[in-house]
Amino acid sequence: MSMNPDDNIAWFTLIGCIRPLRRRDLDSTQRDGVALHTTHDEHLIGRGFPGDADVQVRADSRRLLVGTYHAVISWNSATSVATITDRSLNGTWVNGVKLPVDGSTTLTDNAVIWLGPPLHAESCGLSFECALSRNAFLKHFKFESTLGAGGFGDVYQMRRRENPGKVVAVKVARFDSDDEQNAWTENDAMKEVHALLEAHGHPNICPIEDYYVLRPRMSVFVVLPRLSTDLKRHWSSIRPTIAEVQTVLKQLLSAVAHIQSLHMVHRDIKPENIFILTSEPLRVVLADFGLAFKVDLPSEEVPASYLRGGTPWYMAPELMSDATMQFIYKIDLFSIALTIIHLLMGKHCPWNIRYPQGNKRTLTAEREYFSQRGIRWDKVDLVALPADGLEVLLGLSNPVPEQRWDVQTALAWDWVATANDHSGQAMLAQQTVRYVDPLVSDIAPAVVKSKPSRAMPVPAEDVQVMRRRSPRIANKPCSIEKRRSPRIAGLRSSNEKKRCSDGKKKKMEVKEAKKRQARKNLRKARV
Repeated sequence: MSMNPDDNIAWFTLIGCIRPLRRRDLDSTQRDGVALHTTHDEHLIGRGFPGDADVQVRADSRRLLVGTYHAVISWNSATSVATITDRSLNGTWVNGVKLPVDGSTTLTDNAVIWLGPPLHAESCGLSFECALSRNAFLKHFKFESTLGAGGFGDVYQMRRRENPGKVVAVKVARFDSDDEQNAWTENDAMKEVHALLEAHGHPNICPIEDYYVLRPRMSVFVVLPRLSTDLKRHWSSIRPTIAEVQTVLKQLLSAVAHIQSLHMVHRDIKPENIFILTSEPLRVVLADFGLAFKVDLPSEEVPASYLRGGTPWYMAPELMSDATMQFIYKIDLFSIALTIIHLLMGKHCPWNIRYPQGNKRTLTAEREYFSQRGIRWDKVDLVALPADGLEVLLGLSNPVPEQRWDVQTALAWDWVATANDHSGQAMLAQQTVRYVDPLVSDIAPAVVKSKPSRAMPVPAEDVQVMRRRSPRIANKPCSIEKRRSPRIAGLRSSNEKKRCSDGKKKKMEVKEAKKRQARKNLRKARV
């Protein structure tokens, strides 16, 4: 369940609050206090002009010692410090100390501010409540932008205040009161946190950095790494290569095998929930465990419809059945297969019929959709997918759960087992640089290759051979001559013969010229 994103942003940008010390110190419209936000660099304090919104903190008009623009509270986003500057004739006091003319001082939590002589009947008394001092989350994180919103939480980009170069993604999930009927409780909102903590440590599972439970706001804040792009956006304009498909498939199967060992199912595997951690070498991580389900009962006792969830395109068909669930761990494998198939298809819909929308979306229509839909294999065949790769996708996408491959069978398949996978390699030795995503203009960490070592150069012929090999035959001996087509090979051989004959002809001509010159010289000598 998600709360209003605008309400979240207003809270994220909160600096603090100005409260009146006495009942009539502030204008009647601001008797409960005034919230200060980072959206304004300066907040003017004074009586202002009647009817004008020229000051953010307006003193009561009867406080005659308060100037029209008496003081200003400034916010330094670099240091996360609020300061107050005096701009009056009657003076400004902070914690009992009068500021010099145009002087400034830092505002701390519970600071007492007097506009005019303290305790005077015509002065204005205020107190400053610092939000960063009163809330652990705001103390460490600074809001930057909104990344996305969904049914189970909104995601925001933030920066750590103590380390400005560190950018994170914060997912905010709201929960209801336990007293409400059909409430989404705090325990429900914490399921994703528990799943991420339990699965933490696998190279293909999105790591969790921290989390905060804010009961006054009835929200759970999950701090995750800011990843630059997901698979859908990364390959939106081009299709992945076969080698990339092999790598992604192997890493996803490895991640699912890990969570299955923890008796857990993800239930929402799709390209949008798979993020690229590094592009060279390619390493992906599975994220968004908002629908993760802990299998704590024998699967035979759980009805399939009880586990229904996720995106219809990637859902296993048995989730629409009322029969008992017998192969609970295979629903994620079906989603992996449809994810890979969709990547190979590009922008095409993977199914031959459309999912019902609007008023047509009824339970009967949904069950009819899942029973009649079929994968558009003709679109997959347009890609140069080898037969053993197609065999894996057929096994994982089998609509019959009993006949669908399990994760061990898929990982042991030769086409998957031989895929290039750098997930297990240490990433600490590589250089981390700031990466700007051109699509969203957000800063995120990206790993790049280290500088190449000084090694012996590879002959040009060998380089050409390596570039022409596919991963499937990379370990087999190959020569350039064997990879030439007969037409090209014939042309090259005829050209070589022609060059050879032209060279011999030139040599014969030079030799004959030397003989003729020798005869001329001999005749001259006889004369």
